[in-house]
Amino acid sequence: NGCKNNTSQLVTVNPLPVATITPNGPTTFCQGGSVVLTASGGTAYQWSNAATTTAINVNASGTYGVTVTDANGCINNTSRLVTVNPLPVATITPNGPTTFCQGGAVVLTASGGTGYQWSNAANTAAITVNSNGTYGVTVTDVKGCSNTTSQAVTVYSLPPANRILAGAIVPGGQTLCADATDTLFVPEGGNSFQVETGGNAILIAGKAIKFLPGTKAAQGGYLHGYISSDCFYCNAVPHTLPQAFKEETVAGISGEIIPNTSTGNLLRVYPNPTTGIFTLESTNNTNLSGTIEIYEMRGEKLLSRQLSGESKHEFSLQGKPNGIYIMRFVSEGVTATVRIIKY
Repeated sequence: NGCKNNTSQLVTVNPLPVATITPNGPTTFCQGGSVVLTASGGTAYQWSNAATTTAINVNASGTYGVTVTDANGCINNTSRLVTVNPLPVATITPNGPTTFCQGGAVVLTASGGTGYQWSNAANTAAITVNSNGTYGVTVTDVKGCSNTTSQAVTVYSLPPANRILAGAIVPGGQTLCADATDTLFVPEGGNSFQVETGGNAILIAGKAIKFLPGTKAAQGGYLHGYISSDCFYCNAVPHTLPQAFKEETVAGISGEIIPNTSTGNLLRVYPNPTTGIFTLESTNNTNLSGTIEIYEMRGEKLLSRQLSGESKHEFSLQGKPNGIYIMRFVSEGVTATVRIIKY
């Protein structure tokens, strides 16, 4: 019949959405920073970190991808790399003790970066310090990341060269400390110096302590004399007492305490500092014969032991509080004293 007809079908191909991620700042930054990544180009968003919001806050390194879906259901993807640089490890290394007496100094050297800014305005890697304070430094590395650290320095003022105690009474329950860089005289001018029961007197001198007539300690009262070899005086008590070459608990004596250097090289104590167990050994491998006494810093005797027949002996401070103890070795009229530190 030659009959004809026509029909048609409309086909619509929707374009993919233009998926875009826009950061609100640099995507390379230092630890502690962050960046907000905002996706656009669609009506729904699915991030690789499982977030479904338009924007995410990022503070860790990684590639963050997003799937963008538009109103037509078309999908497209994009991603953004974020790099988080670690902070430098800021370190201060002193070239010696950070606690010392007036007139001393310590060099503090910073490391961990390429640029240094100290709290005292210095911008060198190392500074020389001779005064009290906490010295901070900001360390910056090649990537521009910064970190800070600090070091406390304690400078003790020196006592006078010579001091005369004009007489005093130290009652029970109280502690008195007197010091001099050269000689300490106790007492003087016809006065008396008395330590009552339960009282504690600490006398520290750089060269000598002279106990003149009138110095007395009652039973249960403690009177200690120390010769300081490392420049720590009363301003260090009770944190660190000076090295005691010789120590006496006296009761009505007249005499003098001087450094007992002649016996200081006969004995070795190790480990010192100790966690509790330590060994006393003769340095020339001879047998030790004499009496060992261990005192806590207030003067209480903790141990007394007779030694004989061996060059090495073990002792224990286990169960005792951490702190400084004095061990005294007496043999044939010779006294050697060693400071033991328990931690």
